[in-house]
Amino acid sequence: MARNHSSRICSIDGCENAHEARGWCEKHYKRWKRHGDPEYPVTMSLPLIDRFNLNYEVVTESGCWIWTGTEGTRGYGQISNDNKRLVAHRVSYQVHNGDIPAGLFVCHRCDVTSCVNPAHLFLGTPKENSADRDKKGRQWNVLGSERANSKLNESEVSEIKMLLAGGMMAKDVAGKFGVHRRTITDINIGVTWKHVL
Repeated sequence: MARNHSSRICSIDGCENAHEARGWCEKHYKRWKRHGDPEYPVTMSLPLIDRFNLNYEVVTESGCWIWTGTEGTRGYGQISNDNKRLVAHRVSYQVHNGDIPAGLFVCHRCDVTSCVNPAHLFLGTPKENSADRDKKGRQWNVLGSERANSKLNESEVSEIKMLLAGGMMAKDVAGKFGVHRRTITDINIGVTWKHVL
């Protein structure tokens, strides 16, 4: 028998749906589970380029366009098109520079896997991509502060986890440590820094 939530409604402003979990209706709860944000925009009806443009934030200091949409397991952005998952930085390259020849990778000059700025992307063979990765110390099996592009260390991540457990908002924690909110969200939900308690 279904529970009756009629006495409570979703806590998202303007939503009148019945409460399901964590203060949200079923729709917003599912968005939170999938994207880490209950107010994540549902924009699948928009053309690919418009959806792409809604899913990054420009970091003025570095010039990186940080992907804010769905991410894969290694931090690369993902976007769907015609029921296919596409890698966001490859989409960016194609949209801004044209087709990617068969057998070539789209590599990052900035060494930020979530960056989709076409000015930071270049084409390379698998061998060139591996050599670039190794030169920058980005082997996938290297953890935490041993990674060349790590902006945090283990003690900072431990403090971040304590602040989040104590109720501090992710955006405030991000401001305190000078990183993107997505970095804090990924730490909080266990996408990154799993080895730090």
